[in-house]
Amino acid sequence: MARMPWFSRPEQIGASERARQEIEHGRILAAHADRIWGRDSWAGRERLERRIHIFTERLDLRPGTRLLELGGGNGTVTERLAAGGAQIRSIEISPDLHAEARRRLSGYPNVDCVLGDAETLSPFDDGSFDAVAGISILHHLD
Repeated sequence: MARMPWFSRPEQIGASERARQEIEHGRILAAHADRIWGRDSWAGRERLERRIHIFTERLDLRPGTRLLELGGGNGTVTERLAAGGAQIRSIEISPDLHAEARRRLSGYPNVDCVLGDAETLSPFDDGSFDAVAGISILHHLD
């Protein structure tokens, strides 16, 4: 999968005030995201597994499916979705969470982590994806 450009500063992605707040939020979360999101508990892991099952089934994710994941965070969800072989482009606005996702997902040739704003989707052409998913992101959008 061809890699998209990686941006390292908010001004490179045209950050609005909301985007700047999300970038700061991601900076705070990055070091302990799974614990903060409750994924380190039994209940949190079960909730994650249910969500992965629902998304995989409803989006019919299988090898070759082109998926755009909005708000990829630290890559925990992406990693689980990628295990099925879908071609995933995961967009995340926070450079800190994006860096963690790139580290976590470096061994997955079917995943491309993109730093950018899910509200603009500027790096992607129309019709580039078979499915779009965003797990727990609605409260982060304008």
